[in-house]
Amino acid sequence: PAAPSRAARPPQAPAATAGKSAAAAEAAPPRLPAPAAGHRRAVTVGVDYHKLPCRLDGCVRNSDALVALLTEDFGYDVADIRQLRDDHPQRLPTRKNIGAALRWLVGGARDGDHLLFHYSGHGSQQASGDGGAMEGRDESLVPCDYQMSGTISDDELRRVLVQGLPSGARLTVLLDCCHSGAALDLPYRIALGEAGLVEVHRKHQALLPTPVEGEVVVISARPNAEQAAAGGGRRAAGTISAAFRAAIRKDACSSFHAVLAEMQQYLTAHGSSLQPQLSSERFPCLADCFLPEAHALRDPAAAGPERPLRPPVRKALTIGVDYYSLWPGHGRLVGCVGDSDAVVGVLRGVFQFDDAQIVQLRDDRPNAMPTRANILASLRWLAQGAQGGDELFLHFSGHAGGPEGGGMLPCDFQASGPLGDEELHAALVAPLPRGCRLWVVLDPRSGGGGTAGAPAAPLPLGLGHSARAGPDGRGFRLLGPGDDAAAAPSAGAEVIVVSAGSDKAGGGGAGPDGVPPAPVTAAFAQAISAEVSCEELLLKMQELLRRSGCAQEPQLSSVGFVQLDCRFLTYAASRRAPPRAPAQAQPAAFQQAPPVPAPAQSPGPGRAHSPQPAPAPALARASAQKKGDA
Repeated sequence: PAAPSRAARPPQAPAATAGKSAAAAEAAPPRLPAPAAGHRRAVTVGVDYHKLPCRLDGCVRNSDALVALLTEDFGYDVADIRQLRDDHPQRLPTRKNIGAALRWLVGGARDGDHLLFHYSGHGSQQASGDGGAMEGRDESLVPCDYQMSGTISDDELRRVLVQGLPSGARLTVLLDCCHSGAALDLPYRIALGEAGLVEVHRKHQALLPTPVEGEVVVISARPNAEQAAAGGGRRAAGTISAAFRAAIRKDACSSFHAVLAEMQQYLTAHGSSLQPQLSSERFPCLADCFLPEAHALRDPAAAGPERPLRPPVRKALTIGVDYYSLWPGHGRLVGCVGDSDAVVGVLRGVFQFDDAQIVQLRDDRPNAMPTRANILASLRWLAQGAQGGDELFLHFSGHAGGPEGGGMLPCDFQASGPLGDEELHAALVAPLPRGCRLWVVLDPRSGGGGTAGAPAAPLPLGLGHSARAGPDGRGFRLLGPGDDAAAAPSAGAEVIVVSAGSDKAGGGGAGPDGVPPAPVTAAFAQAISAEVSCEELLLKMQELLRRSGCAQEPQLSSVGFVQLDCRFLTYAASRRAPPRAPAQAQPAAFQQAPPVPAPAQSPGPGRAHSPQPAPAPALARASAQKKGDA
């Protein structure tokens, strides 16, 4: 009988060819999936101004390149893209056609949609009709028939594109033109500075337009003063489009910070002095993916904390050290124990902690001495058994543990030594799991100065990011790592630290021991409330410290980029701040948890004892009390 036939195998490619195909597939960027809910649409406009004196070269090519990026790399359907270009008589970028395309873009937008608008051409300025522009002038786009129909102002763009954008919808705008730095009148403008600084400028409250529910992000150029004076924005036509394509093609999952950094690197390498700028309706989480679709490609393990095995618990530790073992005028302080009492009042009145959840260490009580061993044991109690949903609080008022202002100095430092930031980080921050929240208020006395305009180093508790308010009361300076690997979202807890550092060389205002007064606790106690955001907290503390004559500047530090628009009491760097609750309603995060007693072998810390919340001390009085006895 005939042998049974076998199914014919397809011819195999040679080994070398197969290897090349595998390498090419591995090198190709991941194709972005379509949103799980919602749709994607895009409008791209390229205007070269053919047969006009203001002719440009390359804007239509920029539009073609973006269409290729959307279809080949991002998986857009061609039917979901509208392209206007002035080398095609049926798709001319006239004022009327651009308006119709933009209305199509946002028409019927809903939760989950991602809408993209790209423009490459000339930009212009005109007098502001409503006084809402930052510089008194409105930016505008220049269609190909501008001589007959005029330009398109950013006020008109905001009415068409932004107003009415529903909650959950994302609008991304890429403007490759001059005079685009304040387009769409968005409240926040973000750019990269030197030495890892992120410069944030917030529009004045009186000039803010009516907020919208949707998310709006604009990428544009911010020319420097020399380039603006020389008209450099016109010479650089096309570079912003090319820089964005290079950044997003390198990694489709790039964060907001990484996109800005890669664009800046591309522009510098190609001889352009332009700076990329990110504008937004709300302050974005700079470590989040720039493209909303890219979140699906992130590590699934980073989606959220593990499901807790018990109800959430709350613990608080406050430490006040006046160093009664030291002679007056030789290191003894006054007011640190009082700071601890004031924080107990804040914990009860604002954070809604129970007395059984609060532990005090203070060197005016023999059974609650803030020795090195007791502080470490209390920190271990604070972090012991923590899980997602737990809320922890730490406060320290006393001498810093190092010459640069970091760490803590226990009351028995002469025999046991100081506590450094690395040791504090290992004992408190490192063990905390994802989903756990830790608030820290550090009010250390140190004699270190600082470089003017730059956050003091090192950052407290060994954290890598910080935020400070600018001198004008509207700008902010964020310090973060230069590489995107460090800028990725942390797998640990949500940690937010309030501290202060000198913003002037020499510190200023030295006390009797050569140490500047640091009424950080008093400023925090007066500025904190259930509704205050991180941004508002910085500005209020800055005003209070300046009013008291203190040279120090308030600072927020965190594991990741500080989320300025998030409420301090519900801080979450990787998520959008929840909507503010009515004044009568109590936030869900402040519901009482079961009391958590200290462990049986605790170091004997003192419990909060006053039956009523201690009032926040007046800042001037606290500043005077913090000075050491002469």
